[in-house]
Amino acid sequence: MSEHFALVMCDAEGRPVTPFGPLHPTIVDYCAASAALFARLGYEPPSISYVAVSGSAPAVVGALVGPPSDGRVAIAYFTLADFEGRGIATLTARHLCAIAATAKPPPTIVAKTLPEPNASTRVLPRSGFAHVGEVHDDKPGTAWLWERVL
Repeated sequence: MSEHFALVMCDAEGRPVTPFGPLHPTIVDYCAASAALFARLGYEPPSISYVAVSGSAPAVVGALVGPPSDGRVAIAYFTLADFEGRGIATLTARHLCAIAATAKPPPTIVAKTLPEPNASTRVLPRSGFAHVGEVHDDKPGTAWLWERVL
């Protein structure tokens, strides 16, 4: 991938700190949900949401889902359909892991996916994750758990 890539922090209201002009409605929705999440968990950079920019376009949204707890921190991300298959989600996951690794001591980084082969089940192994089992998740019910130990 030769395009410019940047991970832009979002503020406590879920807005990217770098203005991009109009955002895709999916990113707007994600940012609003992220702001609500961090209103409950506490807004504690670097454990916040981010927008990944490819070229000059916002392409992926992601987060460190709260500060490390019990030696673990979760990452999450979502790619807009127009940007799938370009490696941007993999770059986002790797950058989120690098941010998580700055915590002292470095936490175990986890992620959840739907319990079936999909784009994330290809992205996570490329980012150093291994499938470690199944867990309960509020949305899909059963989810696959992935883990990366730094």
